[in-house]
Amino acid sequence: MNPLRNISLIYFSFALMAIASVTHAQDSTNAADTLKQYVAEKPSAAIKDIIITLISGGFITAIITATWNAISQRRRRQIEFLQEQIRRLYGPLDFSVKLNESMQARKEEWVDAIIAAIKKDPLCSIRTTSDAAETEEGIIKEYWKQMDETAYQMAKLIQENWLLVDADDVEAFAAFCASCRRHQIEFGLEQKIKIPLSTWVQVEKKGFDLHSKDFLDRISCKNRGKTDQLKKRASKYW
Repeated sequence: MNPLRNISLIYFSFALMAIASVTHAQDSTNAADTLKQYVAEKPSAAIKDIIITLISGGFITAIITATWNAISQRRRRQIEFLQEQIRRLYGPLDFSVKLNESMQARKEEWVDAIIAAIKKDPLCSIRTTSDAAETEEGIIKEYWKQMDETAYQMAKLIQENWLLVDADDVEAFAAFCASCRRHQIEFGLEQKIKIPLSTWVQVEKKGFDLHSKDFLDRISCKNRGKTDQLKKRASKYW
């Protein structure tokens, strides 16, 4: 008998015996004997059937394997991208947002305390001394300075990880980064030259608030959404 026929017969016999075992056949050897008899009686037809069976089975298996691998790789890439977005961009940005929110709340407590003290005793001697006024103003300005520095760090982080920014965040993030740069330039010049208050008021009307609640809420919302999305994707097989 031809060697190719022998190899094909062996593989096909194994397939039949496996089928017989799965279907709880009493004697899987009968299936192999039946195959041998069929090959002896119709050799050319038997070889054709064997080859078609082997090729079809391998082809289907290859398609299933390739499809599963493609889905798994796509899912893995999506998970890895989400992890990178959270780890390198949206997570750190959200932390900075919460940090500034905490400093903003503390600054407002100082402002409220000063206003309350003035209302209670407008002629209080301690409020009329320049040292006291400068101290209170200095504390409030320091909080503003720290908040601005955090905003600058956020802008730097966005620029360094620009490829991780969502498409619907591009415009808002770009405006924020541009405003941080403008803020650094203008407030840097304020230390060297005297800019009239009226000019500042007009300019600020067209400016972008570095501590805009809408912008900061957008970051926190995005980070929460991505974290939830990552958990869902990681818990699914597809």
